[in-house]
Amino acid sequence: AQCALDGERPPPVDYFAAEARELRLDGQIGGCFVTYKSHGLLRGCIGIFTPQEPLYRVVYSRGLASLEDSRFEWERITATEFRNDVDISISLLTVPVRIRDPLKEVLVGVHGISVSKGYHRGTYLPQVAIENNWDATTFVTHCAKRKAGIPGDVLNDPQIKWETYTATVVSEKEIDCALALPLRRGQLNTCSC
Repeated sequence: AQCALDGERPPPVDYFAAEARELRLDGQIGGCFVTYKSHGLLRGCIGIFTPQEPLYRVVYSRGLASLEDSRFEWERITATEFRNDVDISISLLTVPVRIRDPLKEVLVGVHGISVSKGYHRGTYLPQVAIENNWDATTFVTHCAKRKAGIPGDVLNDPQIKWETYTATVVSEKEIDCALALPLRRGQLNTCSC
């Protein structure tokens, strides 16, 4: 991503293939979102629920796509901002599971929510509820109305399709923090990043 912002051509995705195989990042996954934040504010987030390619290719393509997130057309991430201020996180998703009653079945901070009706679609990763201090009602209704643009009484509309998923989030900040802490035998590697 930094290469693209610097006006250089990024290395081809297969440049990373050998390292991906060595790190076992060449398998299929349930889904993946790449998120960019600057000073705690969202600057880009693009993902996919059913990738047909290995994880490293998904991260590569969604990482570049997140630079072009249409929600930030008015103020794209700059090369300097990306280099100095942007924190990168990758959310690895489980396969979504259909649910009937989001208020009874969504666990705030555990589940992400996906909602659709016709051509209206939206999703929030599990961490969105925590970051905004939302309860389950606010989480699911905000996703349906604001993100997906579904009008009306979204909690009582039988045509709405609700799904949940969980995510394992890996962030650049946490990796940097963990690498800075030496492990000693019998000691847990924890930090408050």
